[in-house]
Amino acid sequence: MVAIMGASIIQCAAHRHQTIVTRCKWVLSRRARSVLRWLLHIIYCGPCLVFAAFPFSREESETLIEKSTVDVRWIRDRGGYFMMKRTAVPLTIVALLVIILSVSFAVFALVFAHLFVVLKKESRKSSKLKRQITISMIRLFMQMCVPILFIVIPLNILLLEILFQCFGFS
Repeated sequence: MVAIMGASIIQCAAHRHQTIVTRCKWVLSRRARSVLRWLLHIIYCGPCLVFAAFPFSREESETLIEKSTVDVRWIRDRGGYFMMKRTAVPLTIVALLVIILSVSFAVFALVFAHLFVVLKKESRKSSKLKRQITISMIRLFMQMCVPILFIVIPLNILLLEILFQCFGFS
């Protein structure tokens, strides 16, 4: 769900970008936008599906929890849980997720920065229309900051903790 939300946020920003930018080298055809939409879903959902399909057993999880160098026995009281061996596959998946989240955050910021620059340079639009578009873009930016601040950034921090084994809550 978080992955699909991330892809939707990027698509919403890209759609707004394409509607405002009319004369620029960044304008994409309808077919390119469709390909980009599917590519975003594949990039976001791919690592999650691979991770979900990864086999694990309850007995192995219990053994790994007991042998862990970090005291994680408290996790048993928190509901459903599992633990995996630190091998290359899970670490690669987590590293890919960190990279995808970081790049997406940068793309999100750059798209809005580009929108404001293009709108400022636009000469065919009236100042009233520019002001309305700017207010609309600021509202959209603020609406998208909520999922970024409450989902993407904490998730990225958690994934980095998993990657480097530096848990602040153990």
